[in-house]
Amino acid sequence: MKEEIFRQFKQELEERKTEIALHNAKIEVARVLENDSKVKKYLELCGVKSAIKSSKLVFDRDGEFFRFIERMNLGDTNGLYVYCGTFNSESSVYFLERDSENAVCREYRDIEKPSSIKIPIEKCEEFEKNNKVLDTTIYDATEGFLDIALKTSQQEAVNELCKRYRIK
Repeated sequence: MKEEIFRQFKQELEERKTEIALHNAKIEVARVLENDSKVKKYLELCGVKSAIKSSKLVFDRDGEFFRFIERMNLGDTNGLYVYCGTFNSESSVYFLERDSENAVCREYRDIEKPSSIKIPIEKCEEFEKNNKVLDTTIYDATEGFLDIALKTSQQEAVNELCKRYRIK
């Protein structure tokens, strides 16, 4: 994704972490207060069983990433794809060997987009030449990309993943 978009993602990630931490701190204070005998009596008089309306939240970095990228434009990604499989028809769910004679298309998924694309077999060589295609699972690629990009930079993440998983 473009650097400005990635900076926005990092900022939103930090804001979400802070929001969750504040929410969880309030829940903890409310729990402590509810254990106080005077507060218990007050709540009882008001007919309230518990003032706590929600539970603690858990920060999910990957979930935040996928919610963020759903709002991105298609052209705003790094063009880093994961090879998902080879098929004998565009609607097939049965995998074939990568270089099968019966292959009609291959499926690829951009690690920064929640959907995949199917490329006709005759255009796959060109697609793989013009893009960075990784031979791993989408989970490993996304996890690796986020880990490295958040610590260093997107370019470092792309370079590292290409070294780790590059098909050709």
